[in-house]
Amino acid sequence: MRVKPSQRQKKRYIVFETLPQEYPSKDAGAEVELIAKKSLGAAWRDACIKMIQTRRPLRPGIRILRISNRFAKPFVDHLNKTSSLRTLGMSGILHIAEKKYIRGKEV
Repeated sequence: MRVKPSQRQKKRYIVFETLPQEYPSKDAGAEVELIAKKSLGAAWRDACIKMIQTRRPLRPGIRILRISNRFAKPFVDHLNKTSSLRTLGMSGILHIAEKKYIRGKEV
């Protein structure tokens, strides 16, 4: 049974970077899961958190995360409180998140 577009869960894409001297980039998924459990409590499974693999290579230490719209703000607040991860931005469209927060910052 198909779900109507109006009844689908809205999503946000969060672009964040791992600080290399504090935390290795490969373990960022485990760190994100711990932050989700702390910030969202029992509802962290409803947040539908997923790490995104993009077609184009990203800069080292930069990751993109997809999360449900309802849980995005509390999650970002807790993410910014950690010393090992830093949020670069949030967008509703993956292409715009890449273009605005990753491609625009390259030198």
